[in-house]
Amino acid sequence: MYVELKCKTNFSFLRGASHAADYIERCLEEGAPALAINDVNGVYALPRAYEAIKKCNHQVKLISSSEVTIADHPPLILIARTRKAYGLMCRILTQVHAGKEKGEGYITFSEMHYLFENFQGASELICLVDVTAKTNYEILKELFPYEKQLYLTLCRYLDGMDKQRTREVKSASEKYTLPIVATNDVHYHAPQRRPLQDCLTCIREGVNIETAGFHLFGNDERYLKSDKQMRKLFRDLPEAITPPKKSMNAAHLIYQKLNTRTHMNLFLKGTRQNHI
Repeated sequence: MYVELKCKTNFSFLRGASHAADYIERCLEEGAPALAINDVNGVYALPRAYEAIKKCNHQVKLISSSEVTIADHPPLILIARTRKAYGLMCRILTQVHAGKEKGEGYITFSEMHYLFENFQGASELICLVDVTAKTNYEILKELFPYEKQLYLTLCRYLDGMDKQRTREVKSASEKYTLPIVATNDVHYHAPQRRPLQDCLTCIREGVNIETAGFHLFGNDERYLKSDKQMRKLFRDLPEAITPPKKSMNAAHLIYQKLNTRTHMNLFLKGTRQNHI
């Protein structure tokens, strides 16, 4: 069963156009068993997503993840499989923001190396990365050396460039012996939300709809698609559809345990000051 591993909510400021609860509701409608929410440089939406999951009796699993901005490199999607990995991911996110202006956070590879060497959990992180001219596969394989720890993402947007994207990703996969995982780079839960995402993009870029041009997505394909839709899109790469089940289950279970004791309780009861 297809599981979306690349999804932004409205907590990715002026990028994601849907609430976490919208995605959970969409998962229920489409029969999706799990969802990874990875907002930019944070785990802001996870408590709200988990609250929605509790209301539906845990019919959807929440995968703990975040998109991390790397200096002079494409961003990385990190998925935490264990409590230690989640703690390390949060340390990485803290370093992303340390000493930076709001909205301009990033981390360097040398800083990640330091955190990986001095704190536990590195071997229990899963990393997804886009294939671009700037992707440094050698450094990534040093940071994520274990089997099925580093994946190349492949999106098909039906924009006339899918064949070229596929060739590039397959080439990198063969050259660096890395597996491919299918995603839809989700920015909203349903196609009807695309006009709002266009408005957010215009605000972010300081343009209007008439002058936005290539700042906007070329079509409305970046929504949460069903298993049937994604299998049709990737019928030539069925192995890219199915995620590692043990890893996904672990990522959900650790978030469930975390929230039994920590920030989920604070979120449900009010602010931290009120809780104290």
